[in-house]
Amino acid sequence: MNIATDDLTREARLRRAAKRQGLTLHKARTRTPEHPAWGTYGLYDGHLNYLVAGNPNTGFGLSLEDVETALHDGDQIHVDRTTDGEGLTFDDTHDQPIAKWVGPWWYLYLPWDEDPITLGGVRNMTDDEVRDMAHQKLGWSK
Repeated sequence: MNIATDDLTREARLRRAAKRQGLTLHKARTRTPEHPAWGTYGLYDGHLNYLVAGNPNTGFGLSLEDVETALHDGDQIHVDRTTDGEGLTFDDTHDQPIAKWVGPWWYLYLPWDEDPITLGGVRNMTDDEVRDMAHQKLGWSK
């Protein structure tokens, strides 16, 4: 894939993640590269259509990285140690990520991505150690 395709894929994932949180992702429609909003995004409440994240003057101003941060700000990593197949679902966690032990590794399940991320580690890690490992893998600050 090239960078443009990667960005489109990422944008589509972020749109789905925003929708699950009751938000909509808007991209500035300006065609002028000199415009301050060119190539940027804004997050809006999906029902009342007010700006949730972005520059209040333009309604945009967020990069894809900024959108990702805004959507995941305060995200928790839920640790699921069940082995009976029941376990946590995204409905249980309000679309928050779930770290689950599926021997011999910990895996991280994200609501905006179909494929889990292999974290590694060992079964007897504490919940905080699992969360730290997941935050590090995702590049999120705690």
